[in-house]
Amino acid sequence: MTALEIDTAFGPARAYLHCAEEGAAVLMLGHGAGGGLGAKDLV
Repeated sequence: MTALEIDTAFGPARAYLHCAEEGAAVLMLGHGAGGGLGAKDLV
């Protein structure tokens, strides 16, 4: 697993990358902790 910290307009974000053994791809988006309906988690 590789962890990256990415600067965004709303503060730092963390991304965790997991390498697959075979040629496959997944895009998974999640939400931040403690955010409400107005939270800018995914921009």
